[in-house]
Amino acid sequence: MTRCAGQRSIEVRYAPNGVSEFGEPCLPSVVIMQMSKPESPTPSFQLTGLPASRFAHLATLDAEALARLGVSRVRATSSPGYPCRVSLVDAQIGEELFLLSYAHHDVESPYRSAGPVFVRVDAQERYLAPGEVPAYVRTRVISARAYDERHMMIAAEVCEGERVGELLERLFERPDVDYVQLHNAKPGCYSCEARRAAAAQ
Repeated sequence: MTRCAGQRSIEVRYAPNGVSEFGEPCLPSVVIMQMSKPESPTPSFQLTGLPASRFAHLATLDAEALARLGVSRVRATSSPGYPCRVSLVDAQIGEELFLLSYAHHDVESPYRSAGPVFVRVDAQERYLAPGEVPAYVRTRVISARAYDERHMMIAAEVCEGERVGELLERLFERPDVDYVQLHNAKPGCYSCEARRAAAAQ
C-alpha cells in the first residue's frame, strides 16, 4: 500500500499472512521514497506592445506638423487612464503622450483595422516574460479577438483583466489560433497582442 505525504511517498509492505518465514508475527516494513515536485506548465502566450521605432519621429515635430498628421500631444490628467501601447503601463499624472490613430491590425483581411492609441513621449519598449500579464491589462475589462493565419477572426470573448491569462491559455489550446489581439472593452481601443510564447521570441 502506498500513501503520499507532501513531497514523499510512503510505501507500506506486509509479509504474506502477517508472519515471517519462521512462523513468527511480522510487523509491516515501511519504505519512504522521495518524489520530485511536479513542474509548472510552460505558459503558452507572450504579450507584446507596439514597437517604439514607429513613433520616435513624432518627438521631433512641432504642434503644426503633428496636427497635419492627425496627432495630438496631450498630458495625462489621471492615472490610470492614459495607457501607453509601447511601454504597456499607464502614464503618470503630468506625463506627455501622443494620441493618434494607428493601424494595429494592418493586414490583408476584412478584419484590417485602426484606432486611437496613446504613446508616451520617449516611451521605451517593455519586455514581458511568457505568461506575464501587466497591471495595464489586469485592471481593465478586456475584449480578446483571436485570429488564424489568414488574419480571419475565429473567436472573440470578453473577460475581467485578472482572467486574461486563463483566457489566453484556453484560446491557444486551439491549433488554428495564430495570435490574439486584446482591446480595452469599454472604449474599444487596442491594448496589445498575444502570440504563442515560442513565436513571440
